[in-house]
Amino acid sequence: MTKEEKREIVREKCKEALVEIEKEIKSEKKTVKYLGYDFTLTNLELIKIKKEVEKMLKTLDKSIYIPSYPIFLLDLPSTPIRDLLMHVDYIYERYT
Repeated sequence: MTKEEKREIVREKCKEALVEIEKEIKSEKKTVKYLGYDFTLTNLELIKIKKEVEKMLKTLDKSIYIPSYPIFLLDLPSTPIRDLLMHVDYIYERYT
């Protein structure tokens, strides 16, 4: 796979993540509780993550920009949005 093909994959996944973040922001939140703790992503957190994904999409180079949201998400239980965002970070790290 060429470098440009890898970057295109990253672009597509970032765009997919942005769409899902927007849906999550607009949706009614379902509380995510685990062992008595609330792990629901707030709109403020989602907006911060969205800005990071937008910056990833703009730079497409891990030597210039590395997102910080994955450190925060590691402690959350598995949800569709969390899993997608972790995957986006993984391919960004691997393909850029």
